[in-house]
Amino acid sequence: MLYVVTSDATVMLSYPGYESVGTLNPQGFLGFPCAGAPNGNVFLDDGSDVRQYAYGGTNPISIIALSSNDSSTGCSVDPATGNLALAGVHKTEATIFIYPGGSGRSKSYTDRKLSQFYYCGYDNAGNLFADGLNKHNALVFVELPKGASTFTEIPLSGVVKSPGNVQFDGTYITIRSGVTVFRLKIEGSSAKIAGRTNLNQLWASAPSTWIQGSAIVGSQGGGNHPGQGLGFWNYPAGGKPFMVITTISGSKKDVIMGTTISVAPSH
Repeated sequence: MLYVVTSDATVMLSYPGYESVGTLNPQGFLGFPCAGAPNGNVFLDDGSDVRQYAYGGTNPISIIALSSNDSSTGCSVDPATGNLALAGVHKTEATIFIYPGGSGRSKSYTDRKLSQFYYCGYDNAGNLFADGLNKHNALVFVELPKGASTFTEIPLSGVVKSPGNVQFDGTYITIRSGVTVFRLKIEGSSAKIAGRTNLNQLWASAPSTWIQGSAIVGSQGGGNHPGQGLGFWNYPAGGKPFMVITTISGSKKDVIMGTTISVAPSH
C-alpha cells in the first residue's frame, strides 16, 4: 500500500496499480509518514502527535501525544520489534524517542552535541541511524547500535551537506541530501559512499522520499508548481522519473509532502 500525504488529505493507493483505495481520517495534512514490518502499520508524525494506523485501516488505532517540550520531524519502524523511533528535540537538546512496539511511553536518548535530530532509519539488525545539526548548523550523522544507550558519531564526506531521509534499502543505509540519495557502507564508526542516486525533477524541499525495492517515490516538480506530482524513479539508477501521477486526492493543486509504502503483514 502506498500512502501519499498531501496538503489536503492522506490517500492510500494500491502498490503497484496506483489506484486510490481510501483516505485516512481525519483528513487534511497529518504529518510525515513511516511504515514497516512486522505488522505493516503506518505512522503519521506531525511534530506534536503521532497517529498509528493498521495496514489498510483508515482510522487511527492509537495516538502518541508528545509533551509541550518535545517535537519530532522524522520516524522509523524497527522491522524486527515494531519499535517506533522519532527524531526530534527535547527542550533544546537533540533527542531520539523510542516507543516499544510503537506505543506507550518512550525511552529518550539525547545527544547534547546536537541542536536537533531530523531523520532516522533502522537497518535490518535493529541499529538506528540518524542525522541532525550541531550548534554550528553542520551536518552530523550518528548510530545508536542495538542495545546501546549512547550514540556513535559517523563522519561523512563533505559532499553530504544537509540532513534528509535516512532509510535502509536492503543493503545500505541511505541518506538523502537535496536531490541525491547517498548509499553508505558502514564499517564500525566510519562510512564510505558506496554509490549515489541523483533524482532529476525531485522537489528538493519535500522532506520525505521512500525506497521500495527497485523504485523510489517522492514529490516531483519545481518552479511554479513545486510538489504537484508524485514521481517514481528507478533505484539505484535515478535520472528522470519513469512515471508521474499528477492527481492524488482529486485536485491537481495538491502539494505532496511525504510518502511511505507499507507491505501487508504475512499470515
